[in-house]
Amino acid sequence: MSLAKVIEYWVNIIQQELGSFTDPKRVEELMLLFDKGDQLRYFEIEDTGVFAYLITDDFKGGKCLSEIIFYIRPEHRGAVKLVKKYINKAEQIALENGCNCVKIGANIGFKDSSLIKLLRRWGYEYDTVSKPLGG
Repeated sequence: MSLAKVIEYWVNIIQQELGSFTDPKRVEELMLLFDKGDQLRYFEIEDTGVFAYLITDDFKGGKCLSEIIFYIRPEHRGAVKLVKKYINKAEQIALENGCNCVKIGANIGFKDSSLIKLLRRWGYEYDTVSKPLGG
């Protein structure tokens, strides 16, 4: 399946279940722009979900793997081992690409407290501050 089809497939599934995107078509367009720049990458683990990411400069002299979409199908949720598999795979990819950090949940303001607790247990820290400006 082409990357464009993969993007469309997952964006549609996520939107149907969670309504995460204000404009799903715009999300697809942006993902395809990342792909044209040869930046967008993803992996799936046994069709349980998807982890899409970019490897970018962290503006501090290093590189960072930044998660764009992390989604696990409802029937596979609740399995800490599966979440850990996704996180381990992302960290392995980051190390193989010379990254000095992995960032998760920065794009849509992920607020799942159970995932945040897991990530903190595994060494992740809050490192962004945002302020909604209305509108």
